[in-house]
Amino acid sequence: RRVNRDNTIRFANLVLQIERDAWHGSLTDSRVKVYQHLDDTISIGYGLHTVGRFNKTGHPIGARKIEIRKKKLASPSEFQKQQTGHLTC
Repeated sequence: RRVNRDNTIRFANLVLQIERDAWHGSLTDSRVKVYQHLDDTISIGYGLHTVGRFNKTGHPIGARKIEIRKKKLASPSEFQKQQTGHLTC
């Protein structure tokens, strides 16, 4: 199956949304495999990675929370306190 522009695929009258991950932003136009398991769950594979797991109604199972970390910028006084090995004039 091919991933649509909105990061979804269609399978068995369901639209399955693939979540963003740290190692890929979007799988648009990528070829993925859809696996239907004996316990009525569905998983989506991309290479060796499982990029989505869903129940039989198409709801995500174990959805990961995306956390974007913002780097805290040091104030000038804190920056001067750090040992950088550089001399300032």
